[in-house]
Amino acid sequence: MLNIHNNPSRSVDKTHRVLVRPPGSTCAVMKRVWRGTKILIYMDADLSNREYSVEEQLRQLDESIALTRVGGDAELLCEVIGLFLDDYPHSLEKIRAAVNAGDSSAVEQHAHSLKGSVSIFGAKEALEAAFSLEKQGRSGNLTEAPDGLKRLEQALADLKPELEAIQARK
Repeated sequence: MLNIHNNPSRSVDKTHRVLVRPPGSTCAVMKRVWRGTKILIYMDADLSNREYSVEEQLRQLDESIALTRVGGDAELLCEVIGLFLDDYPHSLEKIRAAVNAGDSSAVEQHAHSLKGSVSIFGAKEALEAAFSLEKQGRSGNLTEAPDGLKRLEQALADLKPELEAIQARK
């Protein structure tokens, strides 16, 4: 299990949380910033190789991955979910506007940001849809972007009730 603690030596306020990787763990780190709150998230590389049952594959969210990425802290996961649910409609609107404007650089930037956010939840479909848009933006070819945007919108619509259900348990 990962440990979470406030680290005053690395923050300017008390909202900075740091996840500390245990010795010998094979984790990758990802730093996310939501509304001024910095969260360092360690992801166990071994989780990506797990086999999934049919029921698990039908779900958009892998709660065990999400909990691992916040050090097993269910309260922090609910906080991160709340921040995501507040923020993702704005991110999606930015992607939509960039696709409509044909702004490949903005598509890449906003899809990349949203991809990082959904990766915390182990939401494979939303992650893949955002990554596809990111790559399209990077290539400068947005001919498939409207379809990619629909795919992303559907994946996020499917993910939202699962995230809300986790929040409702608290």
